[in-house]
Amino acid sequence: YLWGVRPVPLECEYRRRGEVVAHKLAEQREWQTVSGDVLRGEQGDWWVEDETAGGRSVGAAEFQSLYEPVGGARYRRKGVVRARPVQAQERLDTPEGIATAEVGMWVVTDDSGESWPVPDDSFRRGYVLSEAGVQGDCVRPGTP
Repeated sequence: YLWGVRPVPLECEYRRRGEVVAHKLAEQREWQTVSGDVLRGEQGDWWVEDETAGGRSVGAAEFQSLYEPVGGARYRRKGVVRARPVQAQERLDTPEGIATAEVGMWVVTDDSGESWPVPDDSFRRGYVLSEAGVQGDCVRPGTP
């Protein structure tokens, strides 16, 4: 590190992995993030649950690009996203509302430019550095 200062970690490419249980919302639903923010899913959005992050809403259009059916109410997380570790608290404007990204979390951004915060433990279980990320100077989940 130059003069003992660690450079700001790069935003890198990560592949999504794992499965979730999901259903379409019949009505609006509010929910709370780990940071205490109250977000809102709208009728027609999807309610997604997994063992790593509990439940959350995902917009109908985003859901189609981020999940593929496995069978019944189970869906596989798919696709590649960009992500970076949070260095200082940030407020993100998500389709569900304003969400706070705390130090130690990750900011994930999909192909459409939508970003959302992900706690480190959930990020480690749900994302893996893509082949392109392995080739570059990227931060692996759990690396300070």
